[in-house]
Amino acid sequence: MPVTAVAVMDERTLSAVVRDFAAPLQRYVTKLTSNDQHLAEEVVQETLVRAWQRPEIVNDRHVSLRPWLFTVARNLVNDHWRARRARPLETGEGEMTGIPEQRDRIEETVRAEVVKQGMARLAPVHREALVHVYYGGRSIADTAALLGVPVGTVKSRVYNALRQLRVILDESTLRAS
Repeated sequence: MPVTAVAVMDERTLSAVVRDFAAPLQRYVTKLTSNDQHLAEEVVQETLVRAWQRPEIVNDRHVSLRPWLFTVARNLVNDHWRARRARPLETGEGEMTGIPEQRDRIEETVRAEVVKQGMARLAPVHREALVHVYYGGRSIADTAALLGVPVGTVKSRVYNALRQLRVILDESTLRAS
């Protein structure tokens, strides 16, 4: 099959078309696209490419170029909206973070049981301080007042409890693997 050359307009004519019609087309298409600047720029570029590929439109004395360009641009915008309605809705990265993850209840139950067994292995004073602060949601000062011990003692007990619990849980994880 022979390859046919595509007729395109010369550089000077294209420059004149861009100079005369790019800004008005951009304003028109921006309104059609509900102020979507990115889409408007794409449509204007595609419209100008189509004009470049159809030099007879510019040279035809019976056809005004402005209505032709605006009609092509409007049709491209309509094609875009039609195509968007035909395919599933696109989501951005920010929208995906709002979708709740499916919770694995079995994994949560196993994890809770492992933590419960680890807590049972702690010294009673460490376990008591940890339960008040983390499970009871109390502050260090409130826990100290409730237990009748200095704030520093509660801090020390919670720190040591967490450190011991981490070692216990790491051991449990290694045994399970």
